[in-house]
Amino acid sequence: MAFVMDGDWVATVTFRDRDNNAATFQFRLPDTLDRDAGLASLTAVANAAAAISDAAVSDISLSQSWYNDAYNPATVAEASDVERKGVFQFRTASRAISTFQIPSILNTKVIDGTETINTTDAAVIAFQGAMLNTLLGAGNSPVTAYGEDYTAVHGAPYKRHRGSKRG
Repeated sequence: MAFVMDGDWVATVTFRDRDNNAATFQFRLPDTLDRDAGLASLTAVANAAAAISDAAVSDISLSQSWYNDAYNPATVAEASDVERKGVFQFRTASRAISTFQIPSILNTKVIDGTETINTTDAAVIAFQGAMLNTLLGAGNSPVTAYGEDYTAVHGAPYKRHRGSKRG
């Protein structure tokens, strides 16, 4: 799978009202800007927007999207269903827990007659290893919003399926 940059930076400004309700506004910045210049532009726009709002700016985000250049909807497995999720939880050293849901978990990764994901399956082990620094090496794996590494799996991963009216 090869990924190609989708172009411009996506800038997001999040506002919160006195009831802590959040609302965002997004805009794009040219991909010719480096990260520091993009952050400076985003900060300037966020400050200008804050000056015309009585909500508070709680955070900003600057990101770039990448897409799979080989993606073809006609080749997606008939059995795929993004509402069938594999639910995984990971814990940090400070005991904080984060939950991640992998869309369209393969039914072959679920133990027959249960909703439990088979943690002895090689692909499941690889995913958990990628989340816990064991596969990618220390400093290269996901962290919490506070920069903490995930140190352990929390509980048994399971399958959740929430149907929709669209089928």
